[in-house]
Amino acid sequence: MALLPHLEILPQESLISYISRVARYHGNTSTFDFLNVIEMSRTSVLRADPEALIRLASMTGNTFERLLDSTWSSPSARLHEHRGEQFHSEFLAGKHTTYCPACLLEADNGEGIGGSQRVGLVNWMFAPVRTCQHHRIPLIRRRTRTHAEAAQDMNFVAPGTDRLMKELGRCSPREVSDLQSYVDARFNGGRGATWLDSQQVDQAARACEMLGFVHLFDPNADLKKLTVDDWDRAGHVGYQFAKRGSEGIHECLADVLKREQKDRDVKGGPQKVFGKLYKWLQYRQHKKSVGPIQDVVREFVLDRMPVAEGTILFGQRVDRSKVHSVVSLAAKSGIHPRTINRLVVGAGLIEEGDVGLTDARLVFDAEAGERLAESFLRAIPVTQLPEALNCNRTQAEVLAREGVIPPVINGAGGIRTTRIDLDEVETFLKKLRSYGRVVELPGDGMLDMIDAAQALRFSVVKIVRMVLRRELTNIDLIDAGKRFRSVFVDPEEIREKLLAKPPEHLMSKQAVAAKLGVFTSGVTLLATHRDDTGNIFLAPILVRNGRGKQEQFFEADTVEDFMEQHVDLTTLASEMGVSARTASNRLRDRGVEPILPRRTMNRAYFRRALV
Repeated sequence: MALLPHLEILPQESLISYISRVARYHGNTSTFDFLNVIEMSRTSVLRADPEALIRLASMTGNTFERLLDSTWSSPSARLHEHRGEQFHSEFLAGKHTTYCPACLLEADNGEGIGGSQRVGLVNWMFAPVRTCQHHRIPLIRRRTRTHAEAAQDMNFVAPGTDRLMKELGRCSPREVSDLQSYVDARFNGGRGATWLDSQQVDQAARACEMLGFVHLFDPNADLKKLTVDDWDRAGHVGYQFAKRGSEGIHECLADVLKREQKDRDVKGGPQKVFGKLYKWLQYRQHKKSVGPIQDVVREFVLDRMPVAEGTILFGQRVDRSKVHSVVSLAAKSGIHPRTINRLVVGAGLIEEGDVGLTDARLVFDAEAGERLAESFLRAIPVTQLPEALNCNRTQAEVLAREGVIPPVINGAGGIRTTRIDLDEVETFLKKLRSYGRVVELPGDGMLDMIDAAQALRFSVVKIVRMVLRRELTNIDLIDAGKRFRSVFVDPEEIREKLLAKPPEHLMSKQAVAAKLGVFTSGVTLLATHRDDTGNIFLAPILVRNGRGKQEQFFEADTVEDFMEQHVDLTTLASEMGVSARTASNRLRDRGVEPILPRRTMNRAYFRRALV
C-alpha cells in the first residue's frame, strides 16, 4: 500500500520523526497509533529491521538506504551502526530526551524545516552532539521518564510552546565543539585526523572527552557531577590533542603530570596523577576495547613514571621498568633514598638533580639506575682496595684517585664516592694481565710495577697505563693469585720510553683534565673547538714521544687563561650562594649555555663574560 502523495524525509531527520510526520499528514494520528494501523511493531522500527524499512520505503516512496541513514541498526548484540560507522551503546544518548527548543519553536510557529510539524534530528541522539548546529545553542538533554519516550517523537517527548520558550530563554550562545563537528563529519564520510580515524567513532569521541576532562578538571573529580556543558568543553579541548595522535596526547598528559606534581615531595603513582582516566583504562568493567588510547597512555606512563615490574598496566604485564625515581629505585635496591639521590645525580642520570634535595618528580633510565645501585652494593671502600689488589695503601689510593680503577660515581657537580665496585677491580686486573708471557718466575731484571716505579722514581699509574695501552713489549705474568703484583715489567724498557719527555713547563692532557675536573676526552674537545671569537679554547703543543707518536701538551699559562675566562657550574653556584641546580636554571632562563655539553666534558663550563 502506497501513501500518496509521497512525503519526503528531510535531511538529517530521524526515522521516528519522519514516521510521526507521515502519521499526522496522512492519518492525523500519533506515531504509535499509525504503526498499529499499518500493523508494524514499534520494536521492528526502533531496531531498524530490514523488513520493516523495506515496507516503509514502498509505502512512502523513499529508498531503503535513505531510511536506513535516518536511524541506526544493530548488526550484533554489542554494536550499533549508522551510515557505515559502528559504535557501542554508550555512544547513544538512549536514556535521554534531546532536542533544540529553538528548532521546535520554529515548528510550533509554522516556520520549521518541516513546516508546522516538529522534526527531530537523528544526530541529536549521539552523546557528543550537544549543540544545535543551526541555532548555536545547547541542546536540552534530560533523562527519559518512560519507556515510550525512547522513540524520541518530538510531539510526545518535548514540552509545549510555553515551556520551550522558557528553556530557550535560559540558553546561552555556544559554538559547536570541534569534537561534535568531527563526529558529524565521520557520519558523512569525512576523514582527516589519522589517529582518530583509525578507530571506532565512539572510541575516538570518548578518548577526546577523557583527555579533555583530565586537562580541564581535577582528574579525580566525580564524573557523574560533570554537566553536559562540562563534557562539551572536555570534548572540544581533548580533540585538539587527540587529532595530532600520540604526539598530541603525550603533550596533554605531560601538562597534567606537571600540574599534578606541584612539589618535589609529591607522592602517588599514575592513578593519582591521571585519576579517572587511569581508572577508565585500568579497571574496565566491560570487555569491549577502549581503542588505541590505552596503548598511547601506557607508553607515556612507562616513559615518564616509575611502574614496578610485574604490574598489570592497562591489561598488560610490565616486564621491565623503563624509568625509576629516587624513591622507586631505593625501594627496589634497599639503599637509602638520600644515597640513591647522590648516586644518580653524581652519575649524571638526572640532569637537573641536586645532590642535597631528593625530588620525587624526576625520573631516570631504569636500567642505568639499577646498574648503578648494583655497583654500589658490590662496592668496597678505598681503604679495602689494598687487600683486594694486593698492593700498598698509597698505590691503591693513587689508582683510585687517578681513575685507573673508577669509583662508583665520579663526576657530575664534583660529586664522588670513595667506594670501588669489586667488578671494576676484577675487570682492571683482567685487562692488566691480558698481554704478556705467563712464566713461573720473572726473568732477570724484571720488577713488579710497584718496585719498578720506585726504582725509576716514576709514577706507578703511568706504568700501569703503559701496560694497559700495550706500550711495553717485555712483560712477565706470574701466578694470578698475586693480583696486582703478578705483572712484571722491564725497567730498562720503560726508561727508554721516557727519554723523549716533554719540557717540564708543559702540562699533559691528563694533568689539564685533573685541574679542570673534566674527562681527558673533554680536554681533546677544548683543544679542537673554537669559542665565539674563533679561537681554540685550549691551544695544544704537539710533542713527539719516544715511540714517534705526537701527543698534545699545554702551556700552564694557557690553562690559567682559560680558567680566568671561564667558570664551572659548581664554582659559580658557590659564588652565587645557591645550589648547582638553581644556578643552572638561572643561566638557562637567561639563555646562557655551557661552552660544550656537560655530558661530553664531565663538567659544565661557562664563559664568565656571559654570566
